[in-house]
This record gives sequence, structure tokens and C-alpha cells, in this order.
Amino acid sequence: MTQISLDQELPPLGRSQILLCAACMGLLVSNMYLFQPLTPFIALEMGWTISQANILIPACQFGVALGLLLIVPLGDRIASRYLVLAMMSLIVVSLLCIAIWTDWVSLVIASFILGIGLCGGQIMSPFITSLSHPVQRGRTFGTLIAGGMVAVTLSRPLASFFASLGNWKIVFFVSAFCMIIATIVCMKILPLVHPNPSERYAEFVKNQISLWFSVPLLRHRAICQGLLFAALSAFWSITPVLLVSDEIGLSQNQLGLFTLIAISAAIAAPLAGWLKDHGLFKKGLWGALVLALLASFLALIGLTQSPIWIVGCLLLAAACLDFAVTLHLVLSQQAVFEFLPTSRSRLNSLFMGVFFMGGALGSWGCMVLFSNYGLTLAYGLILLLCLSALILHCYWSEPVDLVRQS
Repeated sequence: MTQISLDQELPPLGRSQILLCAACMGLLVSNMYLFQPLTPFIALEMGWTISQANILIPACQFGVALGLLLIVPLGDRIASRYLVLAMMSLIVVSLLCIAIWTDWVSLVIASFILGIGLCGGQIMSPFITSLSHPVQRGRTFGTLIAGGMVAVTLSRPLASFFASLGNWKIVFFVSAFCMIIATIVCMKILPLVHPNPSERYAEFVKNQISLWFSVPLLRHRAICQGLLFAALSAFWSITPVLLVSDEIGLSQNQLGLFTLIAISAAIAAPLAGWLKDHGLFKKGLWGALVLALLASFLALIGLTQSPIWIVGCLLLAAACLDFAVTLHLVLSQQAVFEFLPTSRSRLNSLFMGVFFMGGALGSWGCMVLFSNYGLTLAYGLILLLCLSALILHCYWSEPVDLVRQS
């Protein structure tokens, strides 16, 4: 099929259409974070250990990573509209399975499948960005990420609220219904744009691997972002367990209110778009990395305080860490997109694959340390991950003009 030039032959999406797409993408990505505030209560209701319940989080993130590496590259070969709608349908099916199935193995499998479907968000975001006016793509991308961050922020307290009404499975029935609505909206808005691939799928995957080794910018930004997301995932895996413990004693609804602090991430997304559009890419990255390190240090120090001070320190640490990780994500992802626009989907799949692999390993590693050695080492891991990202950034320091390399 003939490839359509998005810049020249398709009219840019209007502001209202972009906002609707941002809302749909927000509903899509929020499903990844439904488990985080629920795992202590899932463990209680299902008769599982905390470690068993927390496996649902990395299972979902590993599914996302696999989908990013194997499915997202198809965005350079198959019409993005088809891929997005297929992934949204897969999410609906997996959510219903989670809501219906009862045994641990089945729920882990359903969580993994849910993660595969969630990779649709990483097909959707660069596609919608490419459909906006060229001079406003930084703002558009920031809007999409902001929509995702708002939905993620609200998904945690809403999940706690719906679970408090009866059973935690209600959360997944409600989310499945919302995803059906979002799928219908995307069917109405997303245009059909046929790429013109000159390679077979196997060649796409092979070339994707080659991109990892031939584009230092991609490696640097992906590894730093993976370390930061590992820290963030570890934080949100262990913090709900601490907050509902006998030492702190928050209720399910109180825990939900605590998670609202992650709204700071929604503020960071449009700010990152503005920084990128105004040539402040390097300063934004430095600020994000330093802030993440300070947040992780604050969380660790907070453990030595009284219960009320622990909650206060964790609240401020959560706000700063979510803000920093999102700021670094948007800046890094846009830079990767602009490096080789013709390979946007493959670059994005590699970048976000490392991102979610880091998240899965961070969640898993933090729970292993907590189960065997206690809270101090678990939060110490978060500090070490943020420090590693900052050190690597200092060591690599790629040019900010992002000149293409042959």
C-alpha cells in the first residue's frame, strides 16, 4: 500500500480530538497500576502471602516489556489504528479474566496478558503525536503523557474506593467497561494510515536489535529511564505494604488518598514538553535525576521517624519521585523519537521495553529484599537505583543537539 505522509496529506488532529485520545490513552495505561494499592487486600482476601500478591505487578510489567519488543515494532509495518484497537480489545478480555478467575496461577497469566495489551499505549502515543501539527508535537506529546499520568494517579485511589465497596474484583469489571468505551472512541477518531514496509517482520526485529547497538542516545536514555522506573515501581510496591501495616495502620480509603500525591507526575509531563520545545532538554534531565535521588533519600530517612513523620516523608518522596521520573521519561522519549523518525516504533519499543523491564525487576527485587531483610534494605535499593541513573548520566553525557550518527 502507498504510504501516506502525515505532515503533508493528513490534516492535523484538532485540540478536542487530542484531548479525547489523551483520555483514552490514560484509561489504557492506568490498568497497569490497579494492582499497586490492592495487593495487601488481595493477599488478605485470597489467603495469599504479600509476596504472592505482589507477583501480579511484575507479571504485568514483563508482559508489557514483551509486547514492546515483539508487537510495537509492527507499528512500522501494520496500520497503527489496527494495532491500537487490537491491543485495547486484548485488555478488555484480560481484565474480565482477572475479575472472574480465582486461582493464583490463572491470575498471574491474566496479568501477563494484560501487560501485553498495555503496550498499545506505546503505539498510540507516537502515532497521535505524528498526527498533530509539527510545531506543536512537543506539547501534544506532553498532553498525551499528562492524560496518562492523571489517569494513573486517579486509578490508585479509585481502585481502593471501588474495592472498599465489596470485593477487589469490582475494580476490574469497572475498568473493563471503561476500556470498551475507550475502544469505541478510538474507532471513531484514529485515522487509517498504511505504512509502506520494505522488510519482513523478522528483518524488522533484527534491525531493531541493530538499532540498540548503533544508537548510543537510545541506550543511554533507556538505561537511565529503566533505572528510574525500577526505583518508582519498587517504591509503589513496598510503600502500600508499609502504610497498611500495624505500625502505620492506614485504611484502604486512606491509602487511596495517599496515592493521589502522584498527581505531580501530570504536572511534569506538559512541563517536559515545554522544556523540550524551548531547548532546555539537558537542564530538564539533570533536574529530574537529582530530584529523584533526593526523593529516594528522603524516603529512606523517613523510616527512622515516628509514624506520622514516616507518612509525611513518604508523601513528599512520592510526589518528587513521580514528578522526576515522568519529567525524565517525556524528555528522553521525545529525544529518541526525533533521532530517527522513520524508525519511531522500533526505537520506542526498545526504549519502553527497557523501561518496563526495569520496573518489573525493581518491583520484584524490592519485595525480595523486604521479605528477607526488611524495609531498610528495600528502600535502600530505591536510593541505589536513583544514584546509579545519575552516575551513568554523568558518565555518558551525550550531545544535547542529538545529531544523528551514521
